Amino acid sequence: NLSTKVELRSPKTWIACSNFVQRIPVLKSLGNKAQFKGVLRAQWSPEGWDAIVQGEIDRVEFAELTSPVGSPFKGLGAISFTQLNLSDGQILYAQGKLDCQQGSLQTEWIKKAAQWLELPSKWDSQLAGNQSIDALSVAFELSPEGLRMQGQLPGPSQLPPVAMKLSQATLCTPKVAVTLT
Repeated sequence: NLSTKVELRSPKTWIACSNFVQRIPVLKSLGNKAQFKGVLRAQWSPEGWDAIVQGEIDRVEFAELTSPVGSPFKGLGAISFTQLNLSDGQILYAQGKLDCQQGSLQTEWIKKAAQWLELPSKWDSQLAGNQSIDALSVAFELSPEGLRMQGQLPGPSQLPPVAMKLSQATLCTPKVAVTLT
C-alpha cells in the first residue's frame, strides 16, 4: 500500500496557500493572496486523499470563495479552523470562525437570508443594490447533521439594529456531500 503522509506545522509563520494548490486544488478558491499558519496533516494514496487542518487562513478573497454561487459576498478576511476534516475534496466536518472587515453582500442574498430566518418584512424593504459591510463575524460548525452558525451578520445601516445577532440555529441540512474539487 503506497501512500504519502505530510505534516506541516507553522504556528507563527504565514505560508502562502498557493504552495499547496497542486496537491489540494480547493485552496485555489481562497484567492491568490491567501496564507496559512497552523497544522496541516495530509495523506495521499491510490484510494484518495484526506487531510486535517487546524489553524488560520488570512487574506481570503471571499468573492473568489463564493464564485461557484455568483460571488454574492465580496471582501477580504480570515477563516480560522478549530478543526477541518477533508476526504477526496469533500468536507466531512468543519468548525471555526469567519471574519470579514469592509466588504459587500448582494442584496438578493440578504433578502433570501431574511426570508430564511423569518425576519420581519420591513427589515429588507429598503435594500437596494449591494450592501456595504463594516464587519461580519460568524462561528460555524458543518457536520452531517447540518450547518450551525452563531455570530453577527450585517443588516441595513438605516434600520435598527445595524447588525443581527444569531443564536445557535441549524440553518440547513445537507442532502448529499458537495465535492469541492
